[in-house]
Amino acid sequence: MTYTSILAEHAAALRYDALPESVVKAAKRATLDLIGVIFPAVQYAPAKIMNEYVRRQACAPSATVIGTGIRTSTTNAALANGTMAAEMEQDDVHPQAGTHPGSVYVPAMLAVAE
Repeated sequence: MTYTSILAEHAAALRYDALPESVVKAAKRATLDLIGVIFPAVQYAPAKIMNEYVRRQACAPSATVIGTGIRTSTTNAALANGTMAAEMEQDDVHPQAGTHPGSVYVPAMLAVAE
């Protein structure tokens, strides 16, 4: 069994009610923080270019590009929102890993959840 399949099985079996309150609060804070980072990024060139690209794609409107009137595929919404999340370099940092995980998983999570 691969690490990915172990993680996927764990995630699939996980239930909201089983999560500790501290985990729920941390997830809400991280999600709202990243959405707050995305809104001003809409005005910058990388976001405008990506959002125009996404707008031109002929996709079923199943997910939202935050801060725009664009509804597109889950894949394109995750791509556009992820681009904006990383644009201003205000997204979260995992200090031990030196990574910005929220700008990757939150846009994908929101697109799929929607």
